[in-house]
Amino acid sequence: MVSGRGFFCAVAILLTVSVAADELCLPEFVWSASKGGKVISTADAKQLRFNHGTEIYARPKQSLRFDGFGRLTFHARTLASTPKRLEVRLTRLLPPKDSLTYRTEFSIGQEWQEYTIFLRRGNEYPVNGACSYFAEAQSQAEHDLGRGGFLQKLVFLSSPGTVIEIIPGSLGPEIMPPSKKVRPVLEHMKTLPLVAPFRFAEVGAPDAILLAENGVAHFKVSAAPGLEFAASELCRILKQATGADFHRTSDKDLPQIQLKVVPAPGPDTFQSTGRSNGIVITGNSRRALLFGVYAFLEKAAGVRWFTPFPHGELIPYQPRLSLPEFSDASTARIPFRRMHYCMLEKRSDASEHAAAVADWAVKNRFNVVLERFHASPGAVTEFYRKRGDFPRLTNIPSHNYHLLVPPARYGKAHPEYYAFNRDTGKYQVKDSQLCVTNREVIRLIAKKAADFFRNNPGERLFPLLQEDGYARWCQCRKCEAVMPTTGGTFAGSSERNVYLANQVMEILRPQFPDKGVIIFAYSFSIEPPRKLVPAPGVEVLYCFYSDDRPPMGNQ
Repeated sequence: MVSGRGFFCAVAILLTVSVAADELCLPEFVWSASKGGKVISTADAKQLRFNHGTEIYARPKQSLRFDGFGRLTFHARTLASTPKRLEVRLTRLLPPKDSLTYRTEFSIGQEWQEYTIFLRRGNEYPVNGACSYFAEAQSQAEHDLGRGGFLQKLVFLSSPGTVIEIIPGSLGPEIMPPSKKVRPVLEHMKTLPLVAPFRFAEVGAPDAILLAENGVAHFKVSAAPGLEFAASELCRILKQATGADFHRTSDKDLPQIQLKVVPAPGPDTFQSTGRSNGIVITGNSRRALLFGVYAFLEKAAGVRWFTPFPHGELIPYQPRLSLPEFSDASTARIPFRRMHYCMLEKRSDASEHAAAVADWAVKNRFNVVLERFHASPGAVTEFYRKRGDFPRLTNIPSHNYHLLVPPARYGKAHPEYYAFNRDTGKYQVKDSQLCVTNREVIRLIAKKAADFFRNNPGERLFPLLQEDGYARWCQCRKCEAVMPTTGGTFAGSSERNVYLANQVMEILRPQFPDKGVIIFAYSFSIEPPRKLVPAPGVEVLYCFYSDDRPPMGNQ
């Protein structure tokens, strides 16, 4: 039998716990079972016997808060000759009424083994071959169990006739490990040399530029009016990296780190040069200059912004920071770079959370106003005003084929505008993509785009965005010629998106040579096209789409 500090601690009766500890033994539980089930206490463990539909409950005798804890562990084995599935449900109460259930499954073998329940959100974190996930909850529910709340109960479920023994374990501060998709990426990254974008493009004499030493700055930051935020970011981060204050504008004898806006071709173009007598960082806009400052900090001081919030900002401390002579330049290859950000609006910290994500996005050179930034309009305006001129692509909905060619208007009279189902020999009007080769569909969309640009002369892009991944793609002869189905799926359907966009642009271009359309790379269309090339004016909005589910059948 297993024993020890992490497994079974002399059943401590814990009163309300509100602060984190290195390790916390679970409190004594009150065990019960639904009809047909049994809980048998042994010297060191609980023996759980399951019948059909049996649920076994473990409730803490005293209140126990989750604050600061990252995982819950227990030991288990089965008395059966083959491994048995054990589902564990953990219910958290966050007063006054927010209740949320966390579910995970384990395969229990005959040997004693430690099992871990991570108190974090997500469905891509397999532990012992199973995935943890959250059940649906109230819209205002806080989905991160690690943020707090009270443990209400643990529920254990297994197949009829199963006998499983459990040793209650402990709560600990460990965070969730990387997902099975991320782990090999991280391991591969360890083998890569540290190269661009985290090295200056050209370097000269080593250690020629002494930025700071022993808390003393050997440079000062100088910036023109309107560039105060970029200057403050540079000073703030350099001080954290070196302990030195670079914001001494009155010291005339120090060489300068100059921040300037200088005209230059290309989107978000910035440059930096460094010599012992001065460093110059320029951008062709206030936004580009700020990007140049962040790029300089990455390359000069090893700063990284891995995730939003302060814990994702990595600033290595270097009491002596020296640089080689350097020259660097960058022009964005993708003109519009943004992320789709979803947030529960009813969260009490929605504005704070969104601002942290927006700040992280700017530091990583996203250049479009964050979608669904849940704050007052004035706060959003001020946030981006300080950081430069960021475009708003407010006309970009999530999916809009059904808005461009509404089924309610056209479905009955013109079912051919929608996806043909080869299996039934009929057109599927509801939950369908458009027939992208239908000339009348192309004409209707082009007309809507033209009307949109006439009514909104300041807008540059018209949204032409496929329906969600579940929707059926057309299997008519012409659409199949553009991109045939493969194995019952539509992987590679980006060909169809590009075909439709190119056809629309062919009609629009004579009237609106400076306008364009934007399409999704999403779900089945995440794979780039192999035959077609987006025409001039066709922009692609890449939508990272990751899950471990199998293809969605014959859709």
